[in-house]
Amino acid sequence: CWTNPCGGGEGEALCVTESDSTVEAYDVVFDSNFNRNLLANGTTEAQSWVRRFVEGDDEMNSHDNLEIQPVTSNVYIIEDNDFGDIWACLPDGDDRDRATDGCVRMLSINSTAAEPTGFIFDGTGKVAYYIVQHGQQPEELLDFESNPVDGRTDDLIKITGFKLPKKKSDDYDDND
Repeated sequence: CWTNPCGGGEGEALCVTESDSTVEAYDVVFDSNFNRNLLANGTTEAQSWVRRFVEGDDEMNSHDNLEIQPVTSNVYIIEDNDFGDIWACLPDGDDRDRATDGCVRMLSINSTAAEPTGFIFDGTGKVAYYIVQHGQQPEELLDFESNPVDGRTDDLIKITGFKLPKKKSDDYDDND
């Protein structure tokens, strides 16, 4: 999946899907001329399609980056605009389309002089790291010890408390 900040002027996230739902991304290889997608057995041809997973609107726009949460496959879309937001989107469920089954704003910046520049989960899916890049900063936030040149700093914020669903096999637990 990837983002398109200018899709129809409101942003979008696009994903590739394969013709065989049992095919994993690492199972697809290209022929020697990079003309066809073949399954790992090298003979069966696979088809792939690009589909719109998230379509932006007046509030959710300027899609810049995305992160997929391990275990849940929830997609987090990071916007690059004034008061940049991060949206959490459900994966596609068993319905008539291949789009997300819904998105909610989970985080916002309250300064037009800052923007989210990164968001990533650790391998457990329970902890995320959020990077905020600052432009102009109020004098009380300048840190000349960390940045003797102009005092401006960026922030790396650790976010904990993400809950994971329980599996029937109890292979993992959100209390681990």
